[in-house]
Amino acid sequence: YKFRRQKVIWPYILDFYCAKLYLWIEIDWWYHNDTQDYDDERSIWLSSKYWIKTVRFTNDDIEKNMEWVIQYLEDIIRDREKELWL
Repeated sequence: YKFRRQKVIWPYILDFYCAKLYLWIEIDWWYHNDTQDYDDERSIWLSSKYWIKTVRFTNDDIEKNMEWVIQYLEDIIRDREKELWL
């Protein structure tokens, strides 16, 4: 699957987005700790309006546990394929 970096879905910019899977991967930076409510509202809005599923990882996840991140994404992609009948 192809993921686009910095995909604009107005009024948001999604970190990584796969149009075929309607899947958004967000890498949370340290400042996201203060914006959890906003992040949740944005995810709910994108899901209800465009069927986009949000998956979030922290920088620590990416830097320290990449094997787990890859396995988790593979599981999410398989689930998404079933949900969307791909």
